Amino acid sequence: MRFKTAVKKLESLINYERKPAYDYDLNEYREFLRSINSPHERLSSVVLIAGTKGKGSTGMILSSILSKAGYKVGFFNSPHLIDVRERIRINNKKIPKARFVSYIERVLWAMQDPRGIRSYFEALVTTAILYFLDEDVDYAIFEVGMGGRKDATNVHKPALSIITRIGHDHKRFLGANLKTIAKEKAGIIHDHTPVIVARQIRGVRDLLKEIASTKGAPYYYAEDLLAVEVLNQDHKGSYLVIRSDDELFTSEFSLVGEHQIENLKAAVVAARLLGVGQRSLKQGLKDVRVPARIEIIDTQPRIIIDTAHNPQSFNALAKVLPTVISGRLFVIFGISRGKDWSVLRRRILPWSYRTIITRARLPRAKNPRSIIRTFPAQIINDVGESIALVLEQARRKDTILITGSFFVAGEAIEMLMGLGFKLQTT
Repeated sequence: MRFKTAVKKLESLINYERKPAYDYDLNEYREFLRSINSPHERLSSVVLIAGTKGKGSTGMILSSILSKAGYKVGFFNSPHLIDVRERIRINNKKIPKARFVSYIERVLWAMQDPRGIRSYFEALVTTAILYFLDEDVDYAIFEVGMGGRKDATNVHKPALSIITRIGHDHKRFLGANLKTIAKEKAGIIHDHTPVIVARQIRGVRDLLKEIASTKGAPYYYAEDLLAVEVLNQDHKGSYLVIRSDDELFTSEFSLVGEHQIENLKAAVVAARLLGVGQRSLKQGLKDVRVPARIEIIDTQPRIIIDTAHNPQSFNALAKVLPTVISGRLFVIFGISRGKDWSVLRRRILPWSYRTIITRARLPRAKNPRSIIRTFPAQIINDVGESIALVLEQARRKDTILITGSFFVAGEAIEMLMGLGFKLQTT
């Protein structure tokens, strides 16, 4: 089987990322894994990361730190931007095409069993488990897809769980109340297993602590354990002072924004619990790369790509913009149906010199015509064409912001890479 054929067959499976549904039975997936000799039970030192925002960045920061400490680190995350293999990495290197095809063939063959895979996500989680197991990784970090309690990644008995900031997203499936959402996320808290919790509103924090207590799970609230002062921040990154009860040190950090400081705290507390020293911490923070999370391409004009798609992430982007833009701001955005983009309209678009509304190539993309009724903008129903136009219009000292969804960001990255731009996606 060729790689393109494997991807096509994979994409023929139910994909809840593009057509969401939440009628899911984790026990059926466990039964499937048992039918292939329970590989998940043989995978050691698993770290699960759930949350509404920041779980991917937190996982990448932790992966960077652990790899700098000399560990072999598997990392599974979603969604991908261009290439599905981005989701399955060891020490930040994508699974080779030949290996990917081999595992997909095994998974598709196993699907023929009545207990087989039912979804795209399950197939990829299984592929990651098999690959990490065969490669004998020291740590396997799994970013939870949606929720936590019933997510396919939660078949593992983790060595450590992390819950990043919880907010309103996927309301249709997880509920509209933050505590209801938090209970779903808290499904990754396992009996007697440490859990690290990033900054939360008081009610959510107290709820997570109570759930951890009932399960005998050691609870670590990152905000209480680590203080971080930003000495300087610009388009090239941040320079920090990091304090805990027993140490004080400065560090470069390749990322920007208050939200990334929250993610850093959770990742550093996790790394410390896993015994990582200060030197590896600093090197990991300096070298971490997180594609399309306020990714700044330092060209002329400057280009910023961000996957922001809900109020929390748009707020994070709005806070960072004044420190990273130069000249006039051109905004290209497209959103998915059902997403709350009010913060984008209220806090980011007023900065815009020119705005283009576009749409990604997916069924859930919101029609730009239903957006333009609320403010003046130009419609171009293709991400690549939108970027091409703005590159012609912008001056060398201007800034181009591309945002609104993972899918818009992915199409933008693909187009820019085709033009020879150097990005973090590899």
